[in-house]
Amino acid sequence: MGETTKKEKKAATDHLKAAQREAEAQRVERGEGAPSASETVRTIGSAVGAFAKVVATAFNAIITFNPIISIFIVGAIVAAIVVPRLFGPAADFLGSIGSNITNLWDTYITQPAERNANKTPITVNKTSLTNAVSIGKIIDATTAYEGLAIKTNDKGEAVCHIYYETTVNAYVDTNEIKFVIDDEKKTVTPSLPDQQIEVDTPSTGSISYFEENPGVPSEEALLICDADAKADASENQGLIACGQENLKKTIEALIEPILSGTDYTISW
Repeated sequence: MGETTKKEKKAATDHLKAAQREAEAQRVERGEGAPSASETVRTIGSAVGAFAKVVATAFNAIITFNPIISIFIVGAIVAAIVVPRLFGPAADFLGSIGSNITNLWDTYITQPAERNANKTPITVNKTSLTNAVSIGKIIDATTAYEGLAIKTNDKGEAVCHIYYETTVNAYVDTNEIKFVIDDEKKTVTPSLPDQQIEVDTPSTGSISYFEENPGVPSEEALLICDADAKADASENQGLIACGQENLKKTIEALIEPILSGTDYTISW
């Protein structure tokens, strides 16, 4: 009985070794390194099959030989053959997943957090903003203008009508621009001065009279036309609105280099 049991155990062991050599030879022929998932499954199946044969042999030995020695043999075979084949590929696979997760965590969580922690906060101050826009008088909008001025006498009666052509400008003094900075909201709010209106003095060649021989000197006629143009242009809301929008664009362009690279934005 004892001799028969030894032969059966030896045959099972030889079978396992032959299966291992055959699997290794197939991987070498295919030029593969670490076993794939499908190969791991086949290996596990082969190992489980071999293990079943060993268990059957050991069970037979328990019945026919010494139970203690049989249990010891089964444990040794499982530890030496089945466990490495079963858990080795799985351990490598899980290890690679863990390594990838660690790399992703470092790339997208740890490293950005460290950079933000070491980043020095950048603040914006009124002095730098004021210096950036303090360029003096700038014309924001301009338009050609045609008008009809009226000269009156002491009684308020029309003496003559004067047609003229000129240019009207909307402008501001940028030295009057102020800034309100909200460090909590990270906003910069410019406070703009009102648009001013100026009129280019009409030339003598651009004026004409409706009446013949009105008896109005050219110098006086030009002053009358200039006053009339300023009065009308000051009520030109379209010109003032256009000047205000152009002023905003100018300010944004002037302070953009200061706000660039910070968390601050312009608020109107």
